[in-house]
Amino acid sequence: GEGYFVECDVRRLSDFEKVRDDLVQKWGGVDVVVNNAGVASAGSIEDTTMADWEWILDINVLGVVRGCKAFTPLFKEQGSGAFVNVASMAGLMLAPLMDSYNVSKAGVIALSETLSQELRDAGIHVSCVCPAFFQTNLTSTMRSDIPGIQQNVNKLMKRSSITAEDVAEDIFRSVKDKDFWVLPHAKEAPLRRILQAMMHPRWAWDVGLKGKPHDLGNISKYRGSPTGLADYIGWLGDNFDPSISWKDLEWIREFWDGPMLIKGILDPQDACDAVSFGADGIVVSNHGGRQLDGVLSSARALPAIADAVKGEIKILADSGIRTGLDVVRMLALGADCTMLGRAYIYALATDGEAGVRNLLELIEKEMRVAMVLTGAKTIGDISSDLLVRELEQVAR
Repeated sequence: GEGYFVECDVRRLSDFEKVRDDLVQKWGGVDVVVNNAGVASAGSIEDTTMADWEWILDINVLGVVRGCKAFTPLFKEQGSGAFVNVASMAGLMLAPLMDSYNVSKAGVIALSETLSQELRDAGIHVSCVCPAFFQTNLTSTMRSDIPGIQQNVNKLMKRSSITAEDVAEDIFRSVKDKDFWVLPHAKEAPLRRILQAMMHPRWAWDVGLKGKPHDLGNISKYRGSPTGLADYIGWLGDNFDPSISWKDLEWIREFWDGPMLIKGILDPQDACDAVSFGADGIVVSNHGGRQLDGVLSSARALPAIADAVKGEIKILADSGIRTGLDVVRMLALGADCTMLGRAYIYALATDGEAGVRNLLELIEKEMRVAMVLTGAKTIGDISSDLLVRELEQVAR
């Protein structure tokens, strides 16, 4: 095909009108207008200057407005045409300290949604493109006084396997199929995590951008290099030893004289063997059901184990405990105490120490409510008498 280059400053409506008139004269009309000019800035509401606000809004929002305003009369005259307005995921999932950029991209989304309804009957289609991070030169003109922000954004861009060509193909399909939304990253599994992070802006800022490096530090120390989740899964597979037995625990005991807990007990005989071995405690756990699909739940395994070894060894329960009521259930089934597993990890990832503190307060409150409603005045009063195991037995 034939290419035609012409300079256009999106801050001037007259430039758009000149481009429009040149294209009509050269090609007889226009099929698609892509409003793609954009700049970025980062900073708080206090630190971002009014000059930066005016700069970014003039280009990112009013630039799109001018493009649509200049070409709409031509599209109406033709009875057809398409606007492709490039916004960003930042306009949908708002990260802190990106005030002006988020507002500008949200403005493009709002304008596009409005025009989609307004121009539909005139045969004019509107698409709105909302990519997340992919390799562009956006940071080359980025305005910000936040140390390292450009470098962090560039790292996120480089991580993406989505290219500008991929985005262009998605845009082509959207115009062809008359789709409004173009979300290039939605189909990319690894970057779905980025979209999820952007839906939680406080976490995205505190952990996604500022919480570097992202690796499993306790494993990285032994591997000698940063270890991400995929590396960890591979390392775990390479080091999984199916031949492990009680002899291996005896070997550990030879050089470790501290307390020893054995996790993953689901069978009463294994619990008895742990007592004979001299373990200080056992953890009744199916590891969250991740290892063997269909395995017995911890709650179902616990009563028989408690009957076998209660009082001879400390019994901890794990897996599936999310609320204070779950804790009370496990204690009633025979556990001496419980672990919280994923619940505290979720709280820690969401809000750090404050999140874990809030979780523990919630667990305590829920336990108190459950104990009041079941007549248990102390932890020691929680027993199997509080449980209804089978409705048929109650009916008898």
